[in-house]
Amino acid sequence: MNGTTTFACFALLAAAALIPATPAYSQDEDVDPCSLTRFDPDCSPSGWVSFIIGDVTLALFIAMMIFYLQKRTTSRLADAIMFVQRVLKNEEESKRRQLVFVTQSLKNYFSGILMIAGLMNRALVDAKTYEDVPLTIRDKKEFMINMANHSNDTLSLAVHILDPVLTEQIRRFISTIETTSPESGVGKGFPRYDAIKKEIASITAKLDACVGRENEILK
Repeated sequence: MNGTTTFACFALLAAAALIPATPAYSQDEDVDPCSLTRFDPDCSPSGWVSFIIGDVTLALFIAMMIFYLQKRTTSRLADAIMFVQRVLKNEEESKRRQLVFVTQSLKNYFSGILMIAGLMNRALVDAKTYEDVPLTIRDKKEFMINMANHSNDTLSLAVHILDPVLTEQIRRFISTIETTSPESGVGKGFPRYDAIKKEIASITAKLDACVGRENEILK
């Protein structure tokens, strides 16, 4: 703004100095004509000269100010757009990393649940009572329930980035694990073991599809 104002003032002064002044109308023929090289307070610019010095110079000054302000506004707008784009990019990257963490954690918990269910399934098939199942395997029921609880807590971190249908499917599966009673599978195997395997395989495939190629996401 200061540079533009200074330039405009200089242009105004230059125009005033260089444009020839014409004498005001007078009935006195003995009055000398106005000169470019001599200052005469009795000389006044003609109508056209006044227009050039006043209106045209003012219009140029206003046009230059508008151009400067427009240029500065455009620059600031471009900076603001770039800032918003950086914020959105960082937010998107954060969501992608969070998605990778959640999906990998859920897959690990489900793998643990499947492993424990498989051990209990083999032991329950040959058992006549629940006490026939080795204590080391029976105790793993608590680990399985804990994994289900941790899965539910982890899922809560990603409700805003996971597909709602997939989220609901995972919640139903976790609820199934939490309410399953291994004691009812004595002589038959872990209750709904084959269905649990299929459900875990289905959920795992959908989680993998959500993140795509993990190495690209983690860059």
